[in-house]
Amino acid sequence: YQRRVHGDLAMAYNDYFGRFVLETFPAPAGGVVTIESTMPIVDAARTLARHDILSAPVRNVAASPDAAWSDKYVGLIDMVSIVLAVLDCASPEDRKLSFYEAILRKRVFAEKTVAEYVGNAEHGPFVPLEPSSTLLDAMFLLSTARGLHRVPIVKSLGTEVVNIVSQSAVLRFLNEHQADLA
Repeated sequence: YQRRVHGDLAMAYNDYFGRFVLETFPAPAGGVVTIESTMPIVDAARTLARHDILSAPVRNVAASPDAAWSDKYVGLIDMVSIVLAVLDCASPEDRKLSFYEAILRKRVFAEKTVAEYVGNAEHGPFVPLEPSSTLLDAMFLLSTARGLHRVPIVKSLGTEVVNIVSQSAVLRFLNEHQADLA
């Protein structure tokens, strides 16, 4: 079921969400964690777990430091997608193992690089916005782009990911501003 908002109310919501620029969303305290494209999937899973995050941008190690973001990043690696991929190919005996034992038992996860995994468009598309983009822009992308659960924020003049706006961050925003939306 999908409920559509039309008319004046839709215009009011669009106006409201269009007032919040993404540079006002809090960035991670230690900066955005990135994963190198040549890293094996199992190591990427460990890195995500160590930093207590669900996803990270994948940096193309072959790109020059001054490359544009479209050359510098190949996608987003997502812990949920990794877990589902492991479960898809796990045997009944694998289910008795820890996650990392199961993932190491399947050579594909120890040998396949993150770049090979995210190269498939359904796994972690990298669709960035600039810090000057609005919450309305991010909400539009998150609601229309297939497989997109997070929007990387890249500097317009630079090439670094400075923040990631997730579906959870948007929900937190909506919860914090629900009185304004009534």
